[in-house]
Amino acid sequence: MSSFFRNLLISFLPIFLAALLSACGGGGGGGDTALAGENYTGSETQAIITEENAPELAAGAFTGGQLGSSLEVIGLPSTVEPTSKNLPVSAGMTAVTDSLVTQGSIQSMVDDLSVSDSEPGECGGNFDYTINLDSITGKFSGSLDFNQYCEEGEVLDGPADFSGKADPLSETIERFTLDFDGLSGESPDYPTGITLFGTTTWTFTEDELPDRATLDMVVREEATGKTFWLHDYQFDFDLDPVTDSGTVDLTGRYFDPDQGWIDITTPTSLSVEGDVFEPTSGVLLMTGDKGTKVRLTFFSDGTYLLEGDFDGDGNFEYQNTLNDL
Repeated sequence: MSSFFRNLLISFLPIFLAALLSACGGGGGGGDTALAGENYTGSETQAIITEENAPELAAGAFTGGQLGSSLEVIGLPSTVEPTSKNLPVSAGMTAVTDSLVTQGSIQSMVDDLSVSDSEPGECGGNFDYTINLDSITGKFSGSLDFNQYCEEGEVLDGPADFSGKADPLSETIERFTLDFDGLSGESPDYPTGITLFGTTTWTFTEDELPDRATLDMVVREEATGKTFWLHDYQFDFDLDPVTDSGTVDLTGRYFDPDQGWIDITTPTSLSVEGDVFEPTSGVLLMTGDKGTKVRLTFFSDGTYLLEGDFDGDGNFEYQNTLNDL
């Protein structure tokens, strides 16, 4: 089997797993955005930002940003073997690639590839997968079906489809899209579980770093039945190929089921270091109805300055320094 396709699998099959499990801990780019919108059941009016709801709205919008642009996943070079630090369910994904290596008919990328197989979970369940690769165009696609697949105490259930395009000459990924319609997960930290509906797409530079990521996704909390919509999130990256550090600009619309929606912009680019989306500087601005706003400024010591303009006069009369959102 070609090292290219092995690296492709190592890099991208875990993406939706890591994203799903990140969502458990937290509060359109070529895919089917209807998967998200048709599953949102909350308020669709623009929120009026107040002193009472500003922290909750800011935390929800920012948590969505952490999920959508998780650099520890999409910034992982395809030549890096996954570890428990950057891919929490990498053991199961590595088992997939190992099983594909044993397919005697798969020798190199000069041959088209079509593989179907099943893998057991570390602590129960299994997942089935199908992968197809066109060696001429570099286009690939596949499907996954999780059946109570358990890895390190985290359980996944439901389907996901993926597709994308690779450059056969440079053996690098140009685009990757993941669609999920009812992909659910549980973890020790979130035993009641969540379910995801939506799509996400990444495009990459020649250095195999993310160039742009888009996300349109609804997260349903099974304990409450409430849905949260990360709508038209777009992340534009400018990262150093040696350190993976650089800046991220974010735009999008966040829907809270009770408060309504707010728009998100980045007046000052967010600085990120290494392989995690934890800004050390920069500003996120969230705008609600009647000109109301909440602003998050990030600092290198891990604290945040939350400011609010609750009367829409352009002045941020409320300020509060936070250690966590």
